[in-house]
Amino acid sequence: GFRASGWICLRIHPAATVSLGRDCRLNSGTRINLVGSGQRLGIYASRNACIAIADRVGISNSVIVATESISIGSDTLVGGGCMLVDSDLHALPLVPHVGDADPRRPRSRPVQIGSYVFIGAHSIVLKGSCIGDGAIIGAGSVIAGMVESHAVVVSPDAQGIGSRRAIKEQGVAP
Repeated sequence: GFRASGWICLRIHPAATVSLGRDCRLNSGTRINLVGSGQRLGIYASRNACIAIADRVGISNSVIVATESISIGSDTLVGGGCMLVDSDLHALPLVPHVGDADPRRPRSRPVQIGSYVFIGAHSIVLKGSCIGDGAIIGAGSVIAGMVESHAVVVSPDAQGIGSRRAIKEQGVAP
């Protein structure tokens, strides 16, 4: 099962799939976490979208918006006020679309977040991002691409500042 605290906004299309692993914690509101308290936890999945949240994931006062696919690995923590989005959230009518893409639909690419990841408060993970196992994303970061396993990154341009690999090799971190 999972534990939910506070008012959580769910908008899930009947043709979408949302799965929660065991022992997940979904927190919404200031009584649980003051960080990101300006927003409630929201999970939005459009037609045919898939949101897969693995075991022991904790998410506070954040927004997850999937038009295609967002997956979060086990033992991951998502800090208050974060946004995880797999699309541009709206179509860009002035941008020409290639092939048979529907110009009314936002462009999307899957988001993959590994296990044992920490995403700091007010971070944004954009479409097509892949965050490797054990990575730490500093507060307020914007992720728009690949983050290697065990990397420690901070914004404004999500540059790596170190690695947890040495700690892992000593047997301290997962």
